[in-house]
Amino acid sequence: MYLHIGHDVTVPQGEVIAIIDRELLRRSPETRQWFNRLRGLGQIFGDEREAKSLVIVPNGVYCSPISAVTLMRRAQSRALQDE
Repeated sequence: MYLHIGHDVTVPQGEVIAIIDRELLRRSPETRQWFNRLRGLGQIFGDEREAKSLVIVPNGVYCSPISAVTLMRRAQSRALQDE
């Protein structure tokens, strides 16, 4: 199953490690440092300026214009459908 994260982008739901609110970058220096390191490695995908949430997958981080709460609801709803 795939999770639609906005702007016609989908990721395999089984690859999603975490979905976090973008505000965590502002509040956590450690998270911001980690994110900046991934940016330097070219592992940040999508428009950072529009991001409301970050979807972490094994090969990097997708910036999503959809809130973390909404993405979590979508993921949970899809998981229930798979049962």
